Amino acid sequence: MSTAEPTPQPQPAAGGAREAAGESASGTGTGAGLSASLEAVQAELVEALAAAQVVPVVGGAGTGKTALLRRLHAALGARGVRPEEIAVLTPSREGADALRDELGAGAAGLRQGPPARSVHSFAFGLVSAHAQTAFGSPVSFVSGADQDALLAELLAGYDAGRQAPPTWTARLSPELRATAGFRDHLREALNEVMGRDWAQSEIAAAAQRFGRGEWLVVAQVLQDYADLLAVPNFGGVDTAAVFVEAAAAIAGEVAAGTAAGQPWSFSSEPAPRYLLLDAAQDVPDAAVPMLARLRELGTRIVVFASPDTASQSFRGARGAVLRWALEAGGGRGPLVLREPARGRGEILRCYRELARTVSAALALRHVPATAAEDPAGPSTVRLRTFEGAAAQTRSLAALLRGWHHDEGVPWADCALLTRTAGTAAALAQQLEYLGIPVAHTQLPFGVDRATAPLLRALTLDPGDRAGLGALARELLTGPYVGLDAIALRGLERELAGDLGPAEGAGPPDRAADLGETHGDPAEQPSTPREETEAPGDGMEAPAAEPGAADAPGAADAPGGRDGFIDRALRELPSDRLPGPLRTVHRILDAAVESAALDPHTALWRLWTAAGVAEDWRRRALASPTSPHNDRLDAVVRLMALAEKLAERGNLDAAGFAELVADQHFAQDSLAQGADGDIVTVAPPAAVAHTQFERVCIVDLEEGTWPNPRVRGTVFDLAGLASAMEGTPPPGLDPAEYRRRQRATVDEEGRLLLCGIGRARTELVLASIDDGEQTPGVFFRLCEELFGPAEHRGAPGGAAGAPGAPGNTGEDDLPLSLRGVAAHARRRLREEHARTADAQAGAAVGADPAGQDWALLLRALEAAGVPEARPATWLNWQRISSTDPVLGEHDTVPISPSRVESFAECRLRWFLTDSGGQAGQTAAQSLGTLIHALAEHHPHGGLNAMRREFEEAFAQLPYASAWQREADREAGLGMVTNLNDFLVSRRGEGYELLGVEEEVLAATDDPERAGPWRIRGRIDRLERDAQGRLHVVDFKTAKVPATQAQMAEHAQLGTYQAALETPGATLTGADGSRSAEQLGGTAAGGAELVYPRKAHKSGASAPNRRIQPPLAEADDPGWALRLIERTAEGMRSAVFPATPSTTVCRTCPVRSSCPAMVPGAGEEEAP
Repeated sequence: MSTAEPTPQPQPAAGGAREAAGESASGTGTGAGLSASLEAVQAELVEALAAAQVVPVVGGAGTGKTALLRRLHAALGARGVRPEEIAVLTPSREGADALRDELGAGAAGLRQGPPARSVHSFAFGLVSAHAQTAFGSPVSFVSGADQDALLAELLAGYDAGRQAPPTWTARLSPELRATAGFRDHLREALNEVMGRDWAQSEIAAAAQRFGRGEWLVVAQVLQDYADLLAVPNFGGVDTAAVFVEAAAAIAGEVAAGTAAGQPWSFSSEPAPRYLLLDAAQDVPDAAVPMLARLRELGTRIVVFASPDTASQSFRGARGAVLRWALEAGGGRGPLVLREPARGRGEILRCYRELARTVSAALALRHVPATAAEDPAGPSTVRLRTFEGAAAQTRSLAALLRGWHHDEGVPWADCALLTRTAGTAAALAQQLEYLGIPVAHTQLPFGVDRATAPLLRALTLDPGDRAGLGALARELLTGPYVGLDAIALRGLERELAGDLGPAEGAGPPDRAADLGETHGDPAEQPSTPREETEAPGDGMEAPAAEPGAADAPGAADAPGGRDGFIDRALRELPSDRLPGPLRTVHRILDAAVESAALDPHTALWRLWTAAGVAEDWRRRALASPTSPHNDRLDAVVRLMALAEKLAERGNLDAAGFAELVADQHFAQDSLAQGADGDIVTVAPPAAVAHTQFERVCIVDLEEGTWPNPRVRGTVFDLAGLASAMEGTPPPGLDPAEYRRRQRATVDEEGRLLLCGIGRARTELVLASIDDGEQTPGVFFRLCEELFGPAEHRGAPGGAAGAPGAPGNTGEDDLPLSLRGVAAHARRRLREEHARTADAQAGAAVGADPAGQDWALLLRALEAAGVPEARPATWLNWQRISSTDPVLGEHDTVPISPSRVESFAECRLRWFLTDSGGQAGQTAAQSLGTLIHALAEHHPHGGLNAMRREFEEAFAQLPYASAWQREADREAGLGMVTNLNDFLVSRRGEGYELLGVEEEVLAATDDPERAGPWRIRGRIDRLERDAQGRLHVVDFKTAKVPATQAQMAEHAQLGTYQAALETPGATLTGADGSRSAEQLGGTAAGGAELVYPRKAHKSGASAPNRRIQPPLAEADDPGWALRLIERTAEGMRSAVFPATPSTTVCRTCPVRSSCPAMVPGAGEEEAP
C-alpha cells in the first residue's frame, strides 16, 4: 500500500486525502493480493480512528469499502470491543441483511441486537424506546406507503370540506391537486422540511417575506399532517421525522451525561462506541443531526461512501452525510480507495468515463483524472439497440439463457437493471412468461395482480355494467382464475350459446360488426387515435400477463363484445355458470355483502370466496421461485394493512379499498424473498449492496434514462432552502432551470453508475431505437467509447423464412416450456403430413422423427405442461365457420383508416376488428386530447387551447410522475404548433368548411365491387382557392410519413375518392350537405399535419405531408381500385398475414398470428 500526498477536499475545508490500493495492478480482484492490501488499509484506518472521532473512507464501486468495514468490525472485536458496542448501519434493510451473516456475533458468540441495521431501524429503535420510557407507550413507524395514504386522506378531507383547506394558490388548481404527481411533490416537500426540522412558523414567515404562496401551503399542510401523526393509534413517526426525533433523544442523553459504551437511560442497550456507516452516499441528509449528536456522545464514526453511485437522491440522500464527515474529520481528510476489486477492463473504463462526466466530488481524487490510469482487465461491455420492446425482451431472455446454459453462469449471478421499480416489475413478468426464473419486485396494492382486483371488487358499483364486465375479465385472466386469451374467447362462445341474443336484439349483423359500429377510429372517443406505442418506461405499473391484452373483446365493454360475461353474471343462477365464472360470482357476491364491514373482515371473506388458498400454498411450497410466493405475500401484506387501518375505527371496507388503491408505494414486507438460483430484475437502488457476474441495464432511451425533468419545482424546495438560510431565493429563470436540469442529469448518471458498478465480468447496455424512442445521452457516450451498438430487429417474420427481417438467430427457438410444447406439436404435424404423403395411411409412429417429437410431448405432459396433452388440441383447432364473412350482396362497410390497416395486413385487420385491440396507451390518450383541441378551436387561440389542455390533461391516468411531466411538456409543445397551423390557414388561401365532418359515400355497382359504403370522419374540411374540397388529418405520431408514401397514402386517398363519389354527403354542425355542391366533383388533395413538429408554411414544411389531388396523380384511379380490392377482400373467408418489421412491431394480436417464426408468436400462445 502506498500513501499519497494530501488531496483537496470538495469544499473549502482544510484537510487532505490518503490513498489506499485495493490490490496490485496485476491482480484480478480476489486472492492474496487483495487481502494483503486490505490488511494494510485496515491498519491505517484503525490508526486514523484512534486519532480522529470521524473518519471518512471514499472510493468507487468495487474498491473494497464493504470488505474493509467487515475487517474493521472483526479487528475491533479482537481488541475487546463487544459486538453490541459496534453499530453497523446501512441505508436499507436489504443492505443490512447482506451484512448480518458476514459480521457474526463476535468472540463471545452472543450479542443483544442485530449485527447490522438500517439507519431508519436504528433511529426508530431509539425513538420508540425513548417514547416507551418517557410516555409509557411506544410509537408506530409510518412507512412511505402509510405516509402516502395519510396524505391522500388529508387531501380528500380538504376537498370534502371536513377540514379547513390551505390557502391554495392559483397555480395549485383543483385539476393539478387531483393528479397523482401532486401528492408526490407534496410528500417530497414535507419530507424535506421535516428532515431539516424547520418549524411551521418559520416556513410561513419565509412565505410572507418573499411572497411565495406555495410555501405557505406547505406550512399549513405541515401543521395538519403533524397533527395527524400525533393522534394516538393513528399516526406515529415517519421516515423523515424519525431522525429529528432520534437526534433529540440522543441530545437528552448528552445533557444527562451518558457516554458512548454506557447504557441508554431508556434502554439496557449501550450507546455505540463505534458506528460503521456503509454506503453513506445513500443515507438521507436528514440523518446528519443524529450522527452529530452521536459524535457529541463520544461515538467514533467511520463513514464509507462511494460519492458517484448515489441511488437514493430522490429520497433525500444528496451527499450531506459525506460532506459532514469530511468537515468533522479533524482536518485529516478522507482515506481514498482507488484500486478496483472488480470490473477491471471495459466495465471499469465505462464506469470511470461516466464518473468523470457526472461526478460532483472529483476533488477527492477517488477517480483518476485520465483513462491512462485505469488498469487493464478482462471485463467486457456490449451495447445493443432493439426495434421495439418485444424484440428487447425476447433477446434479453435469450441472452440470459446463453449465459446460464452455454457459459455456466448461475441464474443468481445475472441481473437485469431498470431505471424504475415499475419497469422492473413489468420486465420480470415478461421474462417469467418466457421461462426465465426471476425475483419479483414488490408493487403497490392498486397494481399488483393479486390484490388489485380485490380492491376493485370492494369499490364496484353493482349497477355499473361496464365496471362489472371489466372486473370480471380481470379476475378471469388474472391469478385467481388464470384463463388465457383463447380460453376466455371459448368461455364467451359457450355463454353466447347458453344466453342467446340480448332482449330486443336481432341476429348478429356482421356488416355492422366489421365497420358500421366501429367505423373510423376517429369517430369513437374510446378508440386510440394513433396506433403508436407510448414512450418511456411505461411501466411504473406492471404489464398485463401475456395474452390478457390480446383477449378478444378486451377493449370492449361491458363484459366482452356482446356483454355475455356481464349478462351471465346478472341473469344466470350460480349453479348454471361455468366453473371459472362461478369463482368470479362468489368473489363479487362476497364483495357486495362486505363493503360496509371493517376492512380486515371483508378481505377475509373475499379471500375465502376465491378458494385459491390451498392451491397457492401448494404451488409456493413446491418451488421457491414460483410467482405464487409473491402473490401470497401481497395478500398477506394487504391483510396486515387492513388490520392496522381497521384500528382507526372510522374506515369501512369500501373506503379502505379506495384509499389503498390510490397508493403509489409498495407496503413493506418481512417475508423471506426467493433466494434460489433466480435472476434479479430490479432498479439499481435495490441491488446497491450486492454484485453480479453478468449485468444488463435497460431503459437507456432519451427522456427515460436520463430523465431530465427537474424535481421539486411545484414547491421550489431549493428556493425554500435558500430562504430558510436567509438568502433571497433565486428565480426559476431559464438559466437557473438549465442549471438544475444539468444537476438532475448528473443525478441520473450517478444512478446509472450504481448499476454499472454491480458488474464483475460482463456488462450489456440496452436501448430501444425504433423511431419513436431513441438511445439517450448516456448510451451515446458509451458508443463513443466502445463503438456503434449492435441493432436487433423486431422478432417475428414469415414462418419458415430464416433470415426474415428481424430474425436474430438466438431468438428463433422457443423460450418457455409452453413454447417448446407448441413447437413440438407443429413439428409432429409436419412429420405426420410428410409421412402421409410418402406412405399413404402410415402411422405417425412409423417415422423416427415423429416418434421423437411425440416422446418429447409425452415428457412435457408428465412435467405438467397442459399444452402438451393431446386432449387439449382439438379444442383450439375446431373451425367455427368456413363461410365468407359477408355475402355477395351484403354491403361492405369501409372506413378510411381501416383501408390502410387492411392493406397493411388482412389478418391483423380481421382480428383487431373482431375485438383483439389493446387498451389505449398514454400516447394515444394524448393524441385524442390534441384532436379535441383542433375540433374545439378551429381558428386557434393559444391561451384558450392551453387552458383546455391543462384541464383535460390533469384527468389522464399515468403510472409515473416523470412520464406525466414529459408528456405534458410534449403536449404543450403540440398545442403551440397546432395553434400556429390553425392561425395560418386563412392566409394560405383555405376556407374552413367544418371540423369532424362525417363523409358518406356508397355504390351498389357490382362492376366496382359493390355494394360498399365508405363512412369516416374528416378532422378538418377546407375549400381551396379553386373551390375544391381539401382534407386535413392530424397525426400525433413522432415520426411523420415519408413524402414517397404520400403519393398513395391509403387513408387520404380513400377520403378523396369518397368525396368524388357521386351522391357523397357531408354531415357536420351545419347539417347534411352534398359534397358536389360544396366543392365540385374533383377533390383538391389532402394532407397530414404533425403537431409534434414546429409549424412552417409551404408543402415541404416538416410538420406537413401533402397528397396531391387524385386527378393530378400519375395514376388517377389508384384510390378507387384500392377501395374495390378492399371491399372484395373484406367479403373473403380467408385473411392471410402479411408480416413486416413495421406492422408486426406494434401489432396487438401478434400472439395469435401464424406467420410468426417458432418461439416468436403463435408458439408462445397456448
